[in-house]
Amino acid sequence: MNNSTVLKVTREREVPPDPSLAQYVGAHHSLQSAIADIVDNSVSAGATRIRIRFVVRDGVAAALQIIDDGPGMSATELDEAMVMGSTREYGAEELGHFGVGFKAATLSQADTLLVFTQEDAGSPVGRRMRHSTHGGSPWISEFSPDSAAGRIAGIVLDEDFRHGTVIEWNDVRAFPQEPDQEAQNSWLDATLRNVATSLGARHHRLLGGEGPSIVVDTYDDDIDEVGMEFSVEPLDPFVYSADPASEYPKEFLAVLPETELTFAAHIVPYVDRTSPNYRLDMGGEEGRQGFFVYRRNRLLQIGGWNGTLVPSEELRFARISLDIDDVENHARVNPEKSGVEFDSTLRNALHRARATDGTLFRDFQFTAKQEHKASRSRTRRPLDFIPATGIPMEVRRTLEERGHFREDAEEFTVRWGRFPGRRFFDVDLESRVLTINQRFHELVSGAANADGKTGPLARTLMYLLSADLFSGQYLGAAQKLRMNAMQEALWLAAETEEKQRRRNSRKR
Repeated sequence: MNNSTVLKVTREREVPPDPSLAQYVGAHHSLQSAIADIVDNSVSAGATRIRIRFVVRDGVAAALQIIDDGPGMSATELDEAMVMGSTREYGAEELGHFGVGFKAATLSQADTLLVFTQEDAGSPVGRRMRHSTHGGSPWISEFSPDSAAGRIAGIVLDEDFRHGTVIEWNDVRAFPQEPDQEAQNSWLDATLRNVATSLGARHHRLLGGEGPSIVVDTYDDDIDEVGMEFSVEPLDPFVYSADPASEYPKEFLAVLPETELTFAAHIVPYVDRTSPNYRLDMGGEEGRQGFFVYRRNRLLQIGGWNGTLVPSEELRFARISLDIDDVENHARVNPEKSGVEFDSTLRNALHRARATDGTLFRDFQFTAKQEHKASRSRTRRPLDFIPATGIPMEVRRTLEERGHFREDAEEFTVRWGRFPGRRFFDVDLESRVLTINQRFHELVSGAANADGKTGPLARTLMYLLSADLFSGQYLGAAQKLRMNAMQEALWLAAETEEKQRRRNSRKR
């Protein structure tokens, strides 16, 4: 090939992006990360109260709202915010990054976005954004001030809505249309908890003190009533038991061509492996080790080694707290703000990092592996249970995930039933069934009729109390004595509870 050929330019033109690309922005959002992205806007706006609300109609999750008490927006500001990829200067404390924000987060989860906003003493403003049916740019509709005011007035809150913003998703693709009410309730309960946990982790540095309060709840639109509600509590991945013998956490210094970067290396004690701050209820073991990357105190990445190390079981308790505010030109944040890509300069600098006492980055890796190996050899499981059906699925799943089930044991069943005699429960080893006396069902569950779902607390307590009775083919003398003592104690306690309730009922 002759590289000496002169290339003559005949024409130049700008090629705008295809409008259909809008539908792919934010494609890697999960429900939790999309909600967190919108909460970022509320936090940046200075909101003190933020509410994530799942709106239920006809027993089914039908919409999602993020409501804040921030300063609100004017019509001009809202129109600018609705532009996909609009560019502007971000303040030092703002969490925005790309100018796609709540639009991309919404359209990744729902087909329709509604925004209602009001400044203090200002006129309410309302807009709607919908996916184009032809795959092009989204369509924007404007609502009259009166209809926007009516929608805002219909939101049930603890106090009057004087200023702030309401983001509402409709036609949410992640919402199940399961007709079974119990399945819907179970999904809602799990989803609310997962959203609260995710926000508690991602915003843990921003919550508490002078930070905003965040609540996740449900609202039944048919009866105009707020239902389940969870307060979002800070969930700091670096809160764990103190180990006086450990030399960690330790601060390291990484030197880049134009700046220096400090980061804290931690080794979480083995005893904390079941703590909420370690588990975070997200990802597997590989997702809980590695870099926890922050930008402006917002946790962007929960675990992962970003090409610096290979994830392994031996490093499961190794964690690094890393703030990238001063090295953003070496750490590219993805549009969903749920992950970060390190360039080779940053990765090399991390590998060469050194603590003030001379400890090298590779020494941290070695110590983490040695600590993991030693802890496995000296730590026994604190709980050891036989699997059982009839206890809440959440309980069974947690015990199983945390390794508390005997792998070689035959499971048994926990249920309600009727039987004669002065017995609170009955053990049938041959059929492997634990039966709780239905006489006390309403007393302990509050429900008149018993089935496989009622009285989850009573069923779980009885399971924990008596699971070891099913460990063999017959009951030994010691087990029989223990069971008889349990029977008598539980029977007397139930009778006492019944008498107290009757007395209280007569007084009323």
